[in-house]
Amino acid sequence: MNFFQRQDVARRKSGYLVVCFVICVVLITIALYLGVVAFSHYIKLHRIKEVSHLWDTRMFVGVGIGTIFVIAIGSLYKVLALRKGGDAVATMLGATLVNSNSDDLQKQKLLNIVEEMAIASGTPVPSVYIMEGEHGINAFAAGFTPGSAIVCVTRGSLEVLSRDELQGVIAHEFSHIINGDMRLNIKLMGVVHGILVIAIIGRILMRTRGKKNPLPLLGLIFLVIGYIGVLFGKLIKAAISRQREFLSDASAVQFTRNPDGIGGALKKIGGLFNGSKLKSARADEASHFFFSNGLKKSFIKSLSTHPDLSERIRRIDPSFDGKFPKVLASIKPSKDKIVKGVHSAKGDEVHVQPAEILGKVGELSSKNIVFASALLSALSPVLRKNAHEPFGARAVIYALLINRERNVETSQLKLLEKDADSAVYQEMVKILPKVRQAGPKYRLPLVDISLPALKNLSDKQYAVFRKNVKSLVDADSRMDLFEFMLEKILFRGLDPCFMKVRPTEIRYRQIFNLRTPCRHLLSVVAHFGNRDRQSAISAFDLGKSKFGLGANPFEMLPEDMCTLDALGKSLGKLSQSSPKLKKNILDAVITCITADREICIEESELIRAIADTLDCPVPPLTI
Repeated sequence: MNFFQRQDVARRKSGYLVVCFVICVVLITIALYLGVVAFSHYIKLHRIKEVSHLWDTRMFVGVGIGTIFVIAIGSLYKVLALRKGGDAVATMLGATLVNSNSDDLQKQKLLNIVEEMAIASGTPVPSVYIMEGEHGINAFAAGFTPGSAIVCVTRGSLEVLSRDELQGVIAHEFSHIINGDMRLNIKLMGVVHGILVIAIIGRILMRTRGKKNPLPLLGLIFLVIGYIGVLFGKLIKAAISRQREFLSDASAVQFTRNPDGIGGALKKIGGLFNGSKLKSARADEASHFFFSNGLKKSFIKSLSTHPDLSERIRRIDPSFDGKFPKVLASIKPSKDKIVKGVHSAKGDEVHVQPAEILGKVGELSSKNIVFASALLSALSPVLRKNAHEPFGARAVIYALLINRERNVETSQLKLLEKDADSAVYQEMVKILPKVRQAGPKYRLPLVDISLPALKNLSDKQYAVFRKNVKSLVDADSRMDLFEFMLEKILFRGLDPCFMKVRPTEIRYRQIFNLRTPCRHLLSVVAHFGNRDRQSAISAFDLGKSKFGLGANPFEMLPEDMCTLDALGKSLGKLSQSSPKLKKNILDAVITCITADREICIEESELIRAIADTLDCPVPPLTI
């Protein structure tokens, strides 16, 4: 399956979850009704000596409404508690955020691997967490979107795994990020918690005291039925989770081209005394998030959220004999050197075919990782250090937006001197020459690696930062495509951390409902990539053919109507399309841009900004 097919599968699984949830609620309602009837019979037999009929419509409706209300409130409470996405899940499990400038070599190795994977896959760099008290080998990724994702590993993973093995585990987690598994995981957590509330109410009723008090009996009924519901919830989690682990294992091998990496990590889990077990009291809630089973082995196979360890290894290494080499928890971390790939480019343009780019969406290869590693290695240490801390990251973003035109630059510097934090402004002035010296190919990587640090700003700091970014963009009374791209990627990744942002839902499944935004998007792309009108029209027509509009085509808009403000609104609508439509939209954009068979850095940035808005990660094209 390609990226878009996997997105469709993830959406269908969300639908499957809804169906299972409804069935579970119906069964719980029926069971509770029968329990309440039995309880009412018990009361009447002991007090009134009168037995009512088994069926009571009013009672059934009352129990049904009450059940739905309680489960809905329980699920809503959990979903709201997790509204911050991956950060909320990590905090719930007791994980701590990794300081980007930590002196811990193991943490630096982890950060380097995560950054390489993010840049190689075309996704924003996620925040990185560590579960310090956990000595088993485990990890997870969580979040609503790639832009709000986090990656978390246990301390045991850092202590026991080599760099290649840790890279295999991180590649597995990036597969979950790219394939849309994280959002489904959070939905699952909310659903199961809603069902669990029934059992919680039962436990409360059982604690009531009083002579001849019948409520403990009613509580027992609620408790039993509630835990039966939780059992069904676990079955749903297991059914949805197991197959995804095989897919992510295979993706990790594909990404790294090194089956010994993830295969070695899985073998060490089998040979380690702690294995992948977690001590966190709330591990059960997030059991379906983990790289490997974080709980005690279930006697009922169908309740396990992960496939058998030996089976996972054999799919990667068919020669595996089922024997796990003994691993000591006190093993010293390997002294692997960070891979420093070599990349040479003949110029700022890349010669590619449209199908080649589209085929890379949501994919990751060893060439991507080598390229990302080389890019990060060549980046100025000063810039990289600044990008890793909230103070310096603001300076880096400000510096990227400073215009080279003298009058605009002067206006922007005065604005920042007045409104920005004084120390941040001074740092920005200091690193501005290095940012300009780095050149265009480092602009996107700098934005990507700055995102995790910027997520650690206070609400007040972010409000000031956001206002300053918009002011810098507006300083010359016009927005170029780089500024447009930076705003889209930056605010899409950061706004959910500081504001209430509703997750994007699918509203459009037919291209005919999106003719106007598609026309505007393609017109902007055609004008941007071509110097004369005739070339723009030819590129536009090539892209338009990918929409399959038949007898209802549209014509290219004149250049003066192709404003970036309107483009932003168009992309907002297009982001609500189905995965199948997103594929057509990206195909049209890429076909239009590559009409001249070349892509310059600015065009690759435009593709990245459009793809990022559509939640379709595109790896770097300059490889």
